[in-house]
Amino acid sequence: MMRRFLTNMCPPAGRQGQGLKIAGVLLLLSMFLAYIMEMIYSRSFHINVSLGFFLFSVASALMLLTLFLAVTGRLGFAFVFAFVVAFAFSCVSFFKLAARGDPLYLSELVVARWIMGVVDGSNIVVTRFMVISLLSAAVIGAGLFFLKLRAGWRGRIISLLAALVIAACFLFWPDIFSAAGGEPGVVASFFIGPPRDSIIPPVVDPAAERDEQDILSTKARQPEVQPNVIMLLSESFWDITALPLSFSEDPIPNFKRLSEESLHGNIMSVTYGGGTCDVEFEAITGYLIRLIESQDKVYQSLGTLYQLLGQKQNETYTIAHVFKELGYHTRAVHTHQRTFFVRDQVYPHFGFDAWVGVEDLIDPVYDGPYVSDATLTDEIIKALEEDGPQFVFAISMENHQPYTKDKYPETDIKVLNEDMNETLKGGVEAYVHGLHHADQQLARLTEYLENSDTPTVLLFFGDHQPNIGSDFALHRYAGTIPAQGNRRPEDLPTLLTTQFLIWSNFKEEIGYVEAIGENFMGNLLLNYLDFPKPLYYHFLDDVYANSFHFASRTEMYLDESNVYHDGADMPEALRDVLGKYSAFQRYMMTEDDPMGSMLKELR
Repeated sequence: MMRRFLTNMCPPAGRQGQGLKIAGVLLLLSMFLAYIMEMIYSRSFHINVSLGFFLFSVASALMLLTLFLAVTGRLGFAFVFAFVVAFAFSCVSFFKLAARGDPLYLSELVVARWIMGVVDGSNIVVTRFMVISLLSAAVIGAGLFFLKLRAGWRGRIISLLAALVIAACFLFWPDIFSAAGGEPGVVASFFIGPPRDSIIPPVVDPAAERDEQDILSTKARQPEVQPNVIMLLSESFWDITALPLSFSEDPIPNFKRLSEESLHGNIMSVTYGGGTCDVEFEAITGYLIRLIESQDKVYQSLGTLYQLLGQKQNETYTIAHVFKELGYHTRAVHTHQRTFFVRDQVYPHFGFDAWVGVEDLIDPVYDGPYVSDATLTDEIIKALEEDGPQFVFAISMENHQPYTKDKYPETDIKVLNEDMNETLKGGVEAYVHGLHHADQQLARLTEYLENSDTPTVLLFFGDHQPNIGSDFALHRYAGTIPAQGNRRPEDLPTLLTTQFLIWSNFKEEIGYVEAIGENFMGNLLLNYLDFPKPLYYHFLDDVYANSFHFASRTEMYLDESNVYHDGADMPEALRDVLGKYSAFQRYMMTEDDPMGSMLKELR
């Protein structure tokens, strides 16, 4: 009966009529695929996508359909294959949105093999929109197989040409993205990348627009004391006790105690839930990833900047170079694979005399799936016991995601909130287990330093908040962001805040910093040490005086009131500062550039 109904709806016709019928069905199927991709991603039947970008999604779906039709010759098979690709893409992009707050970007495919090894499976959830899409596709696919619509060789060649034409338009007509206007959907975002219209200001020639005399007149000087310096990035370290949660004991008592006797405060991270390499890059260079341009692209997707730097093999100026020039031995330590995010390729060009990965460790101790923070502390202490002043940049790994109930056989600290579901509770307890260990090792390291005769300064900071549960589940439970809906701009301060402290065993400097971007961390450390620093870092003092933080993965910026604003509304004075920032970064990252060389001079 179904076949008779469909046959009456689409009666047999000649070759021309068959071709027109297939063309019409292809157009309808393209609209269906475009709609379900946006629906799955946005979790709504009402998709918030401009008409121009929706048509772009339709064209992308049409490209898939015509390509598979050219290969198979049957419309039913073409639809099935195209649906599988579209469905998988939209689901993966939704999972990334739930984990990180932004969609999947094309540039991130090059680092997919690294990410898959450390992803949190708790974000893989089935929504009703996925189920509806599957059921709808099953009905449509069954109907197409009943109709037995086929394309002859001529039709298959035309289909292939159509797919190639659409692909060529995307490849050779990049303005098609900006021409669409409005809110991009999941498909357009994949190709375009993070928002950039309002975050890349016109580059201003600093020689013409900035009075460099104040900086250039700064006199070079030598530090009176050369203490050992540790810059310790603690994986996902964050004061979770700021949320309305109850624990069997405080997971970070040592950090809180040390903060009271240190310079400490809040970091506004560049990312949420992952992307440590982005954080470490901004922290050791003072650069903003959002301002780094190459071949008209903005490399601000997860790990893709390191991929680019690894290919170029250019020297990238970091705070390690500063310490080398001051007579320090510089070392990087990361208790994970050396190849992760191609650190084995970029670290030798970051100014480190030596660097240690998990492959270099002798009998490392694991806690859960990763090397323990205790092992990292051992490596830091070992480095400090070498002759001469030491600069150690260390990155922990123990408390990396996933955060699931089965991550550890037993956890140290229990969640006492009775209304929290077991899945979320298991994730929180797994996270707090690692957080507590990081706190214990912080205490162990500072105790060692207190008993040492060598002056030492420690900068300890968290790179980003953990991604516990799916779709910001912990923050939604705590009521710090709305219980439903996608991330809003006003949620950024809540989601991006982590903590830091600068502690010393020979000087006392107590203070509180309300908010600072990690791109200012190296400069803050040099200021604390009262060391000579590059002219570029003197410029960062001026930048920080104008804005606490620029959110690299969005067009947002943070004002002096700790409030985020859209970059399109950025005041001209701040936009001018960003323009100079962009110019200085370009000079610094261009090899043998005279201005870049001048900016690296210590004053």
